[in-house]
Amino acid sequence: DVGQGDSTLIQYDGHNILIDAGENDQGNVVVDYLKSQGVDKLDLMIGSHPHSDHIGGMDTVLKAFDTETILMPELSKENTPTTKTYLEVLSAAEQQGKAITAAAPGQTFTYGQAKISILGPVQEYNDLNSNSVVAKFSYGDTSFLFGGDMEAQAEQDLLESGANVKSTVLKLSHHGSNTSNSQDFLDAVQAN
Repeated sequence: DVGQGDSTLIQYDGHNILIDAGENDQGNVVVDYLKSQGVDKLDLMIGSHPHSDHIGGMDTVLKAFDTETILMPELSKENTPTTKTYLEVLSAAEQQGKAITAAAPGQTFTYGQAKISILGPVQEYNDLNSNSVVAKFSYGDTSFLFGGDMEAQAEQDLLESGANVKSTVLKLSHHGSNTSNSQDFLDAVQAN
């Protein structure tokens, strides 16, 4: 629980995947939670998009845990933020000697019989919310879809790209906001 923000831990067969890390003041909360769950390193950390309620605690987490892969959306120079929060994440990654990998549709990260597939963003938007990384975690017949704060137009573009969004569980985008989670998208995901 990171309050008004997002952070999700996925654990499978000794692997640890973290999607977002809450606001700036939630970094230590996330670190403590990860430790309580037996995390000693992260295989993958996804910063869905550079708003503080998603990446604010990432720098604290990066300083506390060795992280194999850090994934964030690729942004144009015009869209790249200069906020202190974003710069702190870049600095923490650099201190760990890790480059940030640009998310791209078609990337797959496999952990035993589980995998994370990157479905989006399928294009660049002027709005950082719609530039959110869209990730689908799959294990057998069960899947979870994470869309950060992607908004309705990005959802429509994702559907038009032919991405397989059908998932068992949908983590509602943009905190359940009415700017996201369009009926067409919900119908395509078919979460139960």
